Amino acid sequence: MPLPQTAISFNGHSMVGPLQRVLVCSPQTAGWDQPERVGQWRELGFHHQPDMPKSQAQHDTLRRELEVIGAEVLDLPSSSDLSLDAVYAHDASLATDFGLILMRPGKKNRVAEAARHKSLAERLGVPILGEITAPGSTEAGDIVWLDAKTLLIGHGYRTNAAGIEQMRSLLAPKGIEVISAPLPYGPGPSACLHLMSLISLLDEHTALVDLPWLAVQTRIELGRGFITLRDRPAVEELLVEIDDVLSQTPGLTMLAASADELQREADAVSEREGNLGGLTPAELRLLPLLATHFSFREIAEQLFVSRNTIKTQAISVYRKLGVSSRSDAIAEARRLGLSEHLRVLISDTREDL
Repeated sequence: MPLPQTAISFNGHSMVGPLQRVLVCSPQTAGWDQPERVGQWRELGFHHQPDMPKSQAQHDTLRRELEVIGAEVLDLPSSSDLSLDAVYAHDASLATDFGLILMRPGKKNRVAEAARHKSLAERLGVPILGEITAPGSTEAGDIVWLDAKTLLIGHGYRTNAAGIEQMRSLLAPKGIEVISAPLPYGPGPSACLHLMSLISLLDEHTALVDLPWLAVQTRIELGRGFITLRDRPAVEELLVEIDDVLSQTPGLTMLAASADELQREADAVSEREGNLGGLTPAELRLLPLLATHFSFREIAEQLFVSRNTIKTQAISVYRKLGVSSRSDAIAEARRLGLSEHLRVLISDTREDL
């Protein structure tokens, strides 16, 4: 029998909007008080045996806090196929304005969670927009709404390329752009970092990030942009900065491999080829923002510079790309193959990278 449907059924495509309806899974529901499930804690990658009384008390406190701010709190029903990981209720489905997308978690013991989310959604009258199927895998912990029309998905151990492509297929007809970015491997799958482990949005224009990871990844993406422009000196400069960060931060295994690949690409660029666009790092940082609805003043506020600085940089971009307008600049950047490389997360917009 369907449950009563509230006024707010699904998402608002925001990581920072007021919480109105929240799905939770308590430690008790996930079987943290069941010896046979608790006995799997090492196999599942937990650092120590779960403390059921303490965890349940913390969960109850969180639940009360959610209710205090006015959120409707929904509990995932118990099921024999849930594992200890089910307490991380965010991962198994993604709510959208068009209905729920059921994930296919990359951690095998979590695959059944999506079916439980589906059953609850059907009882609530929430439509199902789609479902990720094999060989695709996705976890919502790797997914961040940058704005109402842009979804950033991290490509790593738990979310693969096939899953990301399925997400694009589901959301493109709805006018949602899906952007993917590689996630660092770190020491391996057991120490998996989700995208949301690296970035948390504080408001629509401010993000709290893990600087070592993103500082390197940003420079790698900018470097690939310079490779497209055949600007070897600019790539070499970025590689020096990357090496400096990597030497001070152990464990960035995947990013070190990506930096090596970028070095090989740079080595393949003849110094005589020149720079097709001659764009500076500051101008490359500006280019994707020119594709938005933001005015020069609003862009300047985001980058902590003056409006005149943005206007000067924009004019320089137009001149170097041989165009005369924002729309023509973006079209030319896409023609050059820059658009995929310029969707990067800038960890510190006060300084040129």
